Amino acid sequence: MLSTPHRLVSRTLFRHAYWLGAFVAAVLLLSSPAAATQAVPAAEGWVTDLGDLISPAKEIELEALMESYRNGSGHEIAVLTVPSLGGRNIEELALRTAREWKLGREGENDGALLVLAAAERKTRIEVGRGLEGSIPDAIASRILRNILQPRLRAGDVDGGVDAAVRALHAAAGGDYGPVERASSNETFVWQDLLVIGAMILFFVFISRRRRKNPQAWRGGRGGVGPVIIGGPGGFGGGGFGGSSGGGFGGFGGGGGFSGGGASGGW
Repeated sequence: MLSTPHRLVSRTLFRHAYWLGAFVAAVLLLSSPAAATQAVPAAEGWVTDLGDLISPAKEIELEALMESYRNGSGHEIAVLTVPSLGGRNIEELALRTAREWKLGREGENDGALLVLAAAERKTRIEVGRGLEGSIPDAIASRILRNILQPRLRAGDVDGGVDAAVRALHAAAGGDYGPVERASSNETFVWQDLLVIGAMILFFVFISRRRRKNPQAWRGGRGGVGPVIIGGPGGFGGGGFGGSSGGGFGGFGGGGGFSGGGASGGW
């Protein structure tokens, strides 16, 4: 049978683990509020123009172009436009969509997704892990800044999307030109940083509560139970409809995306 000091230590450790688990769960819910409430847009083809930004003629041309890219190199590049993000960030939408569409070949993860949000005038290039060596963040950012966004500001959406897709294909094949590479130390995905920061804040919070009211922690009295907070739902803008089923035959089964790419606006 445990002695009284041992029981107190065990109870304290259990309580700390309980609070930590609850806090991390709350952080994860807040960092991905749309996960349980809103499906990603359904893929309609290589181009899914829900924002009605691309002309029908250009859409047909892009479909043929990106199909030829897959048949030639195997890389898969897709385009998504949406009318609005509904208050969410474009990085979350792009990452979830690229993963659920399973862009890129299975085992290769050599896919890339170009996203445009009409109302917010935001752009994003999401790059699969298999292409991060060919399309690092610096090149993705350059494609947005130098190729896509100037054309969007001039009102030439068709020309901007076409040029950006061609630049992505060239970069995937190693033909985009030299660029200063990022440090060899891989950067964390923003969700990882959020969780780490939340855990640090949690331990600071626990330490301060113990100093202010040590009796409550020793005797199991006082304090407030864990609160799990859910974020607001959905990407808004009328919603995107169901998941990525539908008539399109689908992508190659990759989906290995970890947040690489770049974002911008016009």
